[in-house]
Amino acid sequence: MKKIINYSFHLSIAWLIIIFVLSSFPIPNLNIPDFWDRVNVDKLGHSLFYFILTFFLFIYFFSQKKSIFFKKNALSISMIISISFGGIMEVLQEFIFTHRFGDFIDFFANAFGTFCLLFFVKKIVKIKKKLKK
Repeated sequence: MKKIINYSFHLSIAWLIIIFVLSSFPIPNLNIPDFWDRVNVDKLGHSLFYFILTFFLFIYFFSQKKSIFFKKNALSISMIISISFGGIMEVLQEFIFTHRFGDFIDFFANAFGTFCLLFFVKKIVKIKKKLKK
C-alpha cells in the first residue's frame, strides 16, 4: 500500500491517459453473442475504470501532508474530478471522435463506479471506527 501512496499521482495520471486512449479509439468487435451481455460487460467496464480512477485520486489527495484541505476533502475532490472527466470523455466521443459516440448511460456507469468508491470508503471508515472501540 505504501508504494500505491507514493505513486498515486503518477497512477492517477496514467489511468487518466489509459481511459482517454481507450475512449478515443474504435471499439473492436468482441464477438459477444447477445446484445445484453455486451451492454452489461461494457457498463461494468466503465464502472470499474472510474472506480479505479477515483481510488487513485482519493489516495493521492488523502495522502497530502502539506494541505489539510485536500486531505479533508479527498473523497469529494476525487469524485468531482472523476465524474467531470467521465462527462468530458462522453462529450468528446459525441462531438470530436468520429468513430465513437457519447452516451448518457455510459456517463451514468462512470459515475456509478465513482459512487461505488464512496460507499467502499464509507464502509471502511465505519469498520475502522468499530475496531477502535
